[in-house]
Amino acid sequence: MKIFTIKRFVLAQLIYALPLLAINLEDFTQSEYGFNIQEPQGMKIAPDALSGKREKLYSFINFEPQRVEKLVVYLDTKDLKLSKESLIIRVREDRSNPKKSKITVKLRSSTVDNYKNLKNNRKGEIDIIGGKKAYSPSWDIRFDPQDIDIHNVNINDVIELIKTNKDAWAVVEPRLGDNAKDLKQTIVMRALYWFGTITKIHGVVEADYSIWSPYSKVPHVAFTSLSFKGKTDDANLILVAERVAKALEQKHIAVPADKSVSKTKKVFDMSPNFQ
Repeated sequence: MKIFTIKRFVLAQLIYALPLLAINLEDFTQSEYGFNIQEPQGMKIAPDALSGKREKLYSFINFEPQRVEKLVVYLDTKDLKLSKESLIIRVREDRSNPKKSKITVKLRSSTVDNYKNLKNNRKGEIDIIGGKKAYSPSWDIRFDPQDIDIHNVNINDVIELIKTNKDAWAVVEPRLGDNAKDLKQTIVMRALYWFGTITKIHGVVEADYSIWSPYSKVPHVAFTSLSFKGKTDDANLILVAERVAKALEQKHIAVPADKSVSKTKKVFDMSPNFQ
């Protein structure tokens, strides 16, 4: 028994001593394709359902009827120091299912070479917008909406929650430095989501359509997007992307690739006091 115990102890020490592998291209097992959309003017910004005009615009997707609502803010300094370090901190309250509310720490870079010092990550995704790829490892930390007021975020509370995830904090700490006191939140965005399967393709691929607008009783501006994801090694994803792009072009609502940007950038552009 003693010999067996010693062997287990030695094995555990050897495993513990093994170096963690650096993140590489193979770690980005998921890919998400995003499409910016320019809808016709006069459409309702916060609809209860995708009926009427929108139902016709997106006839190439079989949407489920239920709507999901989330409130979203991002954190950065006035001069966008985190963004310049390819770091995104997002706080998202899920109003449809509060238990799914979470803080997301995310890196975004056009090359994996910038992650040479980043250890193996459990969640790596390739974001593809306008044909451009961004490699995005990320970490999620759940929170209770009763503990964080999305309309008036306590920055210190967010930082303390991020610290509970040592991998996420290892990414944030060196990039944040002494700038925690300078962090501020963007405007609160209401994000409405509908999910459905894309038609006339091989297999089952689910798309999500979203409308983002500043949270207020009478929003006057909004932007919309469409995305879908799957395993990076699934060659069918490219065919699905072509199917969606062609459908959007036929509906005359596709945003040109050179003008397509992420939802994160759009929110910062809409928020005052960020340079």
